[in-house]
Amino acid sequence: MEYTNKKYSTIKTTLIFLFVLLQIVCFYPYEFVSVYYLPFPQVGGVMHLICATITCIAILMLNNRKTLPSVVYRLMLIQLFGFWICCLAHDNINMAIGQTLVFILATFLIIYIESTIGLVAFFRFYNKWIFLMAALGVLTWVLINYFSYSPIYSALDLENTNRLIDNYVFSFASNNNELSKFTYSGFFDENGAMGLWGMFALVINKLFIKEKWIEIPLICCLLFTMSLGFIVQVTVYLILFYVNRQNLYKCILIAGAAFFLFSIVTGLQNTEYDFMYTKTIGRISEIIENSNSSSNLIASDNRKELATAALKEFRENPILGTSNTSIYVGDNIYEPLALYGILGSLLIYAPFLWMIYKCRSDRNFLKGLVIIMISLFHRPFHAHLLWVFILYSIIILYIQRHKQLYEN
Repeated sequence: MEYTNKKYSTIKTTLIFLFVLLQIVCFYPYEFVSVYYLPFPQVGGVMHLICATITCIAILMLNNRKTLPSVVYRLMLIQLFGFWICCLAHDNINMAIGQTLVFILATFLIIYIESTIGLVAFFRFYNKWIFLMAALGVLTWVLINYFSYSPIYSALDLENTNRLIDNYVFSFASNNNELSKFTYSGFFDENGAMGLWGMFALVINKLFIKEKWIEIPLICCLLFTMSLGFIVQVTVYLILFYVNRQNLYKCILIAGAAFFLFSIVTGLQNTEYDFMYTKTIGRISEIIENSNSSSNLIASDNRKELATAALKEFRENPILGTSNTSIYVGDNIYEPLALYGILGSLLIYAPFLWMIYKCRSDRNFLKGLVIIMISLFHRPFHAHLLWVFILYSIIILYIQRHKQLYEN
């Protein structure tokens, strides 16, 4: 699938990719700013404004500037309108301004990419960047477990001051101690984030990039994040994309490999590597046991308290969500309703609703969208740069692919 600008050499393409990447990694959920004490703010609007200005200048210096599909601007405006009415209702105009700057920066970065190398070429590099982080994470896991490797130092997480980020050079990790053991985070804030953005890389590769060599190695490396969310999503991914009559032998092979891995991990229970069981299969067993007693599967995992608090806040503020900042209601299925209410959630999640409507007859893209939507149950959409950038990149890639197929 080619809708890239071929006039750029490999060196120029690499430099353009690095120009964009170096801006993306300055912001959460990447943790370079926290770990390496970089002298600029990770949160707030100042750094977003600086990066947006730099990117805008870079765009103006181009001879051939492109614009994005009009539907992208409309969806962005709908989302921003949702954020603004919720923020104004909660008397938090500073957050609304900050989120607007995030959207502006994301828009400029995508315009710059589209005006130069194109999103397909960019994600060929970006998916390799994700794979590099995953491979380095596995390397770190091996060094820790077999060569007594330890972090150089721990730094305070500037986004969440209640925890430390361990710097292993090759990878970061959060909240690791003798009880929880090591699970790598890549250069993100936690292992679940590595699993999430690794899953996005798999979906983007499957739908648009189609580099077969990266798929299985990336899946294997991401399993070492011990992220239950990733395990659920990659299971659905394999079922949706590989379970069919044409791939019968592959299905049997995958099922056999999964059973073998399940047996190995189960056998680690009550051993030195028990954490590998408790963080994966053990969590699933705990969810099932708790759901049997509570009759609530969704809220039975360790996010139960968050889900309960979020549901309570939503019931008290059903239209535009809660303004109560004394309680954390994030990272659970009820987060959007708690923070934005019914009206705000419909506006802020408009791009997802649009994709569901547009791809209802596109079975392949619908499979990828199902996997993306699953992530919203445990890690809802947040208006930070990476989420906005990835979301609208997927929308544009879909529009380009649909146009190419229609024209052919």
